Amino acid sequence: MKTIEHWSLTAHPVNFTPLSPEDAETTPMYVLGVAEDHGKMKDIRTSPIVARVDGEAQVVTRSGSVYGLGEPDADYERIYNNARERLLESLPIHRPAAPAPSQPDDHAPGL
Repeated sequence: MKTIEHWSLTAHPVNFTPLSPEDAETTPMYVLGVAEDHGKMKDIRTSPIVARVDGEAQVVTRSGSVYGLGEPDADYERIYNNARERLLESLPIHRPAAPAPSQPDDHAPGL
């Protein structure tokens, strides 16, 4: 799992206008920041976030990826105090889909 540092939130993958953490309740939100990739820090933009991991500072994206939330961008945090906590509180808890129940094999010989 990658941890995104110096992050902020935006509602559009190209127009990087920052939005408040609470906007995640009604608007598809993307996390922008930097994450380590093979020992180097690289810019990252997630797919839309849809949930949080219960008890962790982690978000789940529409594609199913899980990212840790490190420290927010200093300017973003200055505008939106406690941004990480506010974002996590505004997201539903991720509930992984239960595995499908196993079905009897119709082609197995009877006992």
